Amino acid sequence: PLVGDPEAPAPAPSSNALALCGVSYRYRAGGRLAVQDIDLVLSEGQRVAVFGPSGSGKSTLAALILRFRDPDAGIVTLGGTDLRHLAQAEIWRRIAYLSQRSQIFAGTIRDNLLIGAAAADDAGLAEAIEAAGLTGWIATLPRGLDTWVGEAGVQVSGGQARRMALARCVLKDAPILVLDEPTEGLDRDTEAQIIDALARVTAGRTTVVITHRPALLRLADSAVLMAAGRIAVQGVPADVLDAASPARPKCHAAPRLRSGWTPDALDNIGPLQATDGRFKGHGPIRRHQLGPWS
Repeated sequence: PLVGDPEAPAPAPSSNALALCGVSYRYRAGGRLAVQDIDLVLSEGQRVAVFGPSGSGKSTLAALILRFRDPDAGIVTLGGTDLRHLAQAEIWRRIAYLSQRSQIFAGTIRDNLLIGAAAADDAGLAEAIEAAGLTGWIATLPRGLDTWVGEAGVQVSGGQARRMALARCVLKDAPILVLDEPTEGLDRDTEAQIIDALARVTAGRTTVVITHRPALLRLADSAVLMAAGRIAVQGVPADVLDAASPARPKCHAAPRLRSGWTPDALDNIGPLQATDGRFKGHGPIRRHQLGPWS
């Protein structure tokens, strides 16, 4: 296994704050660093957006926070305690994770939503369904929550499966949320509805939103722009988008560029957000092509 439990786990932390201090990681010995010199602190209840193009290190950052992997350098802490000193069960008890893969199991919609939260009441279930934008769709189904979704969710669309996975994550009611592209594959109107609902359900929870979609930055108190495995810019969400888009009207103070970065250097971070709200996988879309934050 990549990670394991310590022989004598540390006591459970009293706080749900997260911190990454001087963190670097590479997937193969001698390979390039997937993330490098990451310093990021989330106070308990703070919401941060990790923003950037594919391959910039966003999902690696999530894997380190979840302790799927241990850093090669630096330390990741939960409530001030090194994750390597905690039992994995304690970490997972506190974190609800939405991965990029929407895993759906053979069973009913209800069965799938209650995985990891079997004791959830009807009010909690309704809130999670609303947050994931599923209320209208479920209301059209003759059997409602007891509709069979088939092996691997073959009876539902990709967007419906994504929203079911999001509802399951919300329903767990964990104090920490890690959401990797929570609105991927959804149309703009549905995305806007889900963002409004997530703003409510993430309030008071330590939240990490991994995204390449500017609209999701509205969920966050602060944001970082990832580039080539490093944090290039850190600040309030509008400042981060100002740094990535010089054409956008500036309403805030200059964002904080990390050491080694200049505004011109941001032109070379790779494909950025296109005006249709999605990153493109082909061609170097430059920062001036970043769509409006609205």
